[in-house]
Amino acid sequence: MRLLTARAPAFLASSLLAMALVACDGVGEGSSPKSLELSKPSALLGKDKTFTCFRDRLLLKVVFTDGKFSSNFNSRAKWTSSRPDLLFVSNFGDKVPNQTTDLFFQQAGELLPLKSSGGQDVVITADAFGLKATYKLKVIDPTEIKVTASGYGVDNATAISIARESLQPLALSAKLDGYISDVTSGAESWSFDAASDAEREANAKIATFVATAPNTILASDATDGSLVARPKLLACNADNPLLANAKIGVTVAQADSLIVEGEPDFGSAPGEIVVTTSELLSVYAGFGGSAAKAQNLSSQVGVESADATILRPLLAGAVVSPTALTALKAGGPLAVTYSYGTADKNGKVTAAVSRSAVDEPTPVSIEVQPEATTIDALTFLQFHAIGTYASGRTQDISRHLGWSSSDAAKVAIGEKTGRAVSITTARKEDGSADPHQVTITAHTGTSPDVGDSTVLNVEPPNP
Repeated sequence: MRLLTARAPAFLASSLLAMALVACDGVGEGSSPKSLELSKPSALLGKDKTFTCFRDRLLLKVVFTDGKFSSNFNSRAKWTSSRPDLLFVSNFGDKVPNQTTDLFFQQAGELLPLKSSGGQDVVITADAFGLKATYKLKVIDPTEIKVTASGYGVDNATAISIARESLQPLALSAKLDGYISDVTSGAESWSFDAASDAEREANAKIATFVATAPNTILASDATDGSLVARPKLLACNADNPLLANAKIGVTVAQADSLIVEGEPDFGSAPGEIVVTTSELLSVYAGFGGSAAKAQNLSSQVGVESADATILRPLLAGAVVSPTALTALKAGGPLAVTYSYGTADKNGKVTAAVSRSAVDEPTPVSIEVQPEATTIDALTFLQFHAIGTYASGRTQDISRHLGWSSSDAAKVAIGEKTGRAVSITTARKEDGSADPHQVTITAHTGTSPDVGDSTVLNVEPPNP
């Protein structure tokens, strides 16, 4: 949603609306507007629902007497809400409610769900060309709104440490009508808590948010300190009880160690990688002399292989990462060294692992894991394929196979990653459960083609 940051003249919105109305007399080779229709683009969780704190929108379609229609008429209507104290709808130039600074809408038909409607309908009306269209919505309070650090070594950490001069993405999630949802895009901006301009200036010396990726922290290269980061949601102020956990503590400090973690359950011979396959390692920063893994620096470290003609960093099947190792030919063991930082700025830390590349023919069998499992709708599951070779060796070869779903309209899967994503709610329009089952298959695509499949059940979550 685009917002004006200076007050718009009161006559401007009405003048533009009047001009638009005049311009539309006779659209479509002499035809005229016959009826209006409203729709809600974000209707996956229900056409009649919207969620407190998270902005939404309606689209206005005009149907003409010749049967043609246009779907881009939001700015040409006058919008009203039957309960603007619960669900505010914008006209061009309207002031955004409940803000400490003056912000103004630059688009019409935007919805700001301010409070729960307690199960009652709020009626939104669009009025244009002497015609009206209405749309009924219930405003529902989300639960479990929280901020997490993407990829961090501790799940659901409420406070994190990040290395100097590093990047750390944050994510915003919420449970919407029982479904765990990524709502990071619902944040207008991110900031660090500050009570004064002086404190804001001090914070900026410790860390800032990246302009082109507003949920990503960029740590200072020299100044350490502790901050509290939180998202800005237009429909709810920071003191709203729903946002009590929508924050995270951030400490910028010099990393004093790196912790390298091999791929979990990678194979029967740890430290060995079959030629033409790969291992995806993870590298974490350690702080304060602790061996506990903290910030995931896998995408930000430097890497050096003792012989890149045997073990090549960066490319691992379908994955490009500095920590990935692809075995090109038999050899080793070799040292692979990961590093972060520079000696002259934030202190350089390194860690090394030993890996060998071994020859094996095409696997004789594949086992897809986990077997016959169930997930909640609108969540994901990472599948793995374990290859067994003639020698008896086993290894995860998930990134080097072709993956497919028997019903991609319900569960999509990365063709080269094995990451399955449920893309339906597993509910019918009346809200009743509509669980489904799909078959997930992985195969080598070689001759002979070796493969395996498993069943994935998808069920709606408990509200």
